[in-house]
Amino acid sequence: MKLKKSTLGLILIAASLTGFVYFHEIRGKEKLERIEEVEKLVFDFQVEDVEAIAITTDEETLKFERQKLEDSEDLIWQITEPEEKKADEATVEFLLSKMASLKSDRSLTTSASNLAQYGLETPANIVEVQLQNGENYRLLLGEQDFSQSFIYANLEVAEAETENVSILLIPLNFQNIIAKPISEWESKEEIETEASEEIEDESQ
Repeated sequence: MKLKKSTLGLILIAASLTGFVYFHEIRGKEKLERIEEVEKLVFDFQVEDVEAIAITTDEETLKFERQKLEDSEDLIWQITEPEEKKADEATVEFLLSKMASLKSDRSLTTSASNLAQYGLETPANIVEVQLQNGENYRLLLGEQDFSQSFIYANLEVAEAETENVSILLIPLNFQNIIAKPISEWESKEEIETEASEEIEDESQ
């Protein structure tokens, strides 16, 4: 059965409109949603670009550097402070992956003189990241919000001197990721080696 030219024309117009709606409405909305998700990211770096990390808590400051193995081009994470030790690769990489994907769904602007009420005047925890290109990030972690599901944070911008600062709300579990004793950052192999050496010393 042959379709009338007018009917065929209507079908083609309908198909064209459907395609237009898909590419300009649905695809456009998906693209906007992706952009909004990217804008929520706290940091703008790739894990492989990180050269050094520093974590400051109430108890201590830990510093990590990505270093080359002797006689090799392979890179490993090394604890440099409070003492030189091999770091646990999986634990450090897990931290970096969480930082690279860390999002803040909400933020507020306040005067720099109000930082104390958010626990950010003398923050309990600070995370610093240095990239290979020399760029630095410094994230201050303050108190929990009223819901106790988020903590207040401030991402310091180098050489930025303004009366107002942006306060971010980030998931509480991020603080749990960084607030670990040094033993949890050390290479498990190194811990086992040290334990074996202690046993040998005691037996002599």
